[in-house]
Amino acid sequence: MLIGTDFDKIEFQMFGLSLAEPNAFIGDFILGVIAFYLIIKIHRLNSSIPFFKNWKLFFVTLGTGFFLGGIGHSMFLYFGVYGKYSGWLLSIISVSYLEAAIFSIHPNSEKGKLLLVVSKIKTFIAISIEIGIFVFVNLTSDPQLGLWVPLINSGIGFIFCLGYLSHKYQKSITNSFRNLKIALALMVPAAIIQHLKISIYPWLDRNDIGHFLLAITFFIYWKTINGYHNYLEKDLN
Repeated sequence: MLIGTDFDKIEFQMFGLSLAEPNAFIGDFILGVIAFYLIIKIHRLNSSIPFFKNWKLFFVTLGTGFFLGGIGHSMFLYFGVYGKYSGWLLSIISVSYLEAAIFSIHPNSEKGKLLLVVSKIKTFIAISIEIGIFVFVNLTSDPQLGLWVPLINSGIGFIFCLGYLSHKYQKSITNSFRNLKIALALMVPAAIIQHLKISIYPWLDRNDIGHFLLAITFFIYWKTINGYHNYLEKDLN
């Protein structure tokens, strides 16, 4: 086990290419597949309603980010830290869609619209700062610096939406929103493991543990989404 530092990158040869981090590629690929599987399930509900439409876009951008991130990991020896840029930017954008989904069903429509405007401003600022980091900061020496903006942006959105608003929605809309608080709770150990760089084994490092926890949260999201759909169906009947 390592704490505070990472194992050396696993390198291997395939198709005449010098590739790296096969475990990270596999983890990202699996998360991408799960994301697109859930996109299909959400689409079958009612993609015309903003709540479902934005959840679908959340998984589209996040899933695409994971696929590109997996390629960035495996092609690290060729692209270096530049291969991670698209994944970081898409993670920022994906959070904006999650926020839009949650705000779209706010009991006070005017407050919901205001929160959506604030979300768009936050997203614009986060993307601008992240691009500024790409341009002016040497991420080759410390790639972790590129993660700070996506992490802070996600933290703000998740705590407010999955914590505060989900608690209010659980009481005012349907009890299925309690699941979002569970998803938020799972992100705490994932963040701690990433920050402290806790890795058990070269094939089970901090990224792998984080991928496992993220996969669980994906299905918790789906449980909430489907629960809200059932609530609407029951209300219509």
